[in-house]
Amino acid sequence: MIKYSKKKFIGNKKKKYLVNINNEILCLTNYFKRFCANNIYIILTAVITAILFNSIDIFTVKFGIDSEFYAINGMKDYVRTNRFGSVFLYYVFPFAKYHIISQLIGITALVFAAALTIANYKYISNTAKCMYVVMLITYPCFSYLQYFYFQSAYNFIGFLFVIAAFQIIKSRWSFPFIFLSIVLLFIGISSYQANFSVFLTVMMINIILDFINRNNIKDNVNLAVKSITVLTISTIIYIIFIYIFAAGFGEYHSNMIGWNTDYMHTILSIMKLILINEITYKIIFFIVVCLYCFFKFNSFKDRIYFIVLSIMFLLAVYSLNILLFNDLLVMRARFSSAFLGPFVILLMYIFFEKNTFIKYLLYVFAFSVVIINGSNIVEKQSSYVIGYEQDKMISFDIINRIYSKYPDVYDAKYNVIFYGNLQHNNHPLRVSSDMFQASFYSADGGNTDRILSFMKILGLNMNVNKYDIDRYDKDMLDFIDTMPVYPHNNSIQLYGNTVIIKLR
Repeated sequence: MIKYSKKKFIGNKKKKYLVNINNEILCLTNYFKRFCANNIYIILTAVITAILFNSIDIFTVKFGIDSEFYAINGMKDYVRTNRFGSVFLYYVFPFAKYHIISQLIGITALVFAAALTIANYKYISNTAKCMYVVMLITYPCFSYLQYFYFQSAYNFIGFLFVIAAFQIIKSRWSFPFIFLSIVLLFIGISSYQANFSVFLTVMMINIILDFINRNNIKDNVNLAVKSITVLTISTIIYIIFIYIFAAGFGEYHSNMIGWNTDYMHTILSIMKLILINEITYKIIFFIVVCLYCFFKFNSFKDRIYFIVLSIMFLLAVYSLNILLFNDLLVMRARFSSAFLGPFVILLMYIFFEKNTFIKYLLYVFAFSVVIINGSNIVEKQSSYVIGYEQDKMISFDIINRIYSKYPDVYDAKYNVIFYGNLQHNNHPLRVSSDMFQASFYSADGGNTDRILSFMKILGLNMNVNKYDIDRYDKDMLDFIDTMPVYPHNNSIQLYGNTVIIKLR
């Protein structure tokens, strides 16, 4: 009788486990190679389109509102806002924080993420996939993040990780890959919380496409259960991290929950978002659902199930609004809305795939949407660049005046405070849209921290200290009242050991 030692048995078990992991990694590597080979023209077309429409943002060096704090303070502010995924990516890819590099990496990650959403469906033509991807990546909400300092790369890598996590769940349900999907999903959601609704939206897109292709309800339900389980685990881990490393939800995020205390108004507004917002796509979606129900599916059960899936898709798109009970999320937090139009047009394309006339109409429609979105992006980025250059001119002028009148400020002998704000950013190409209209001299009604940080980036000595705004006294306020406003020569004056710049 041959006896095997326990140590040898454990050694063989470990070796087998390592071999299995190596095989799984090899499968992922081969999948990535096939993905690139099968989608090379789609990826190239989308990257070229994205660079064309975002070229103003990519090839200009600038700082958006809030960027000044991150540029000076580093990633500790990202911990404050619970962006643990971005902190992790910052240390893994430190070069991705710089202008031009950040935007190029971000755009590439965005394109790969869009292509990965529907890459596994061989019954969808490459032309339809290309149409879907280009429509998706030109949705204007993505441009709202690109002017923030280094957020482009880290947010869009997180976006890619979320979609990659779903594809892993769908294709490789084993412990190493469940763990990997949890990690990727955690990084993605904690990089930018809007990615939560992206995961649910991509899940519903794939479930609907699977059902159209195979009509298998059991597989659909199984995929949904797996996906939501992993999402729940990742979200719980994220919440634990928030309480461990950030001492709970800060004001930045807690203010977004239940933004409007008029609950009935909020419920009605969220219903309006789901039903009426982007009404053109909602009408097309309703028509598409009717077409599939009447002509694609034969059984009553399949028709009802498809209607339920369609409703779930819309709920997934607006899941962040529903979760936060907030109907006022800013444009840059509406990542999931970017999927609505491309997916509706893709469904229409699949249904009329044998109808050449309808297909060409859809090409024209998609091309028109891309052109309109591209024009929107270019307009907003042009507006911000011009406004930013105005802020730079004003900053250089104020810095020169301060140094001319009170050169000792360079050695931190005096404090500095800005009083009021400057409403100057009214150039002919100005666009009133979220942060694209913002100026460092008008944001927050005038913010010394923000303005001083921006000036330090542009060359003001880093040793210059701000005056504590809470220490305003009546005599100082009376003194400020007698001062003229900028750009008057006496709008910059010394009061005690504080240099006061009166903007308004």
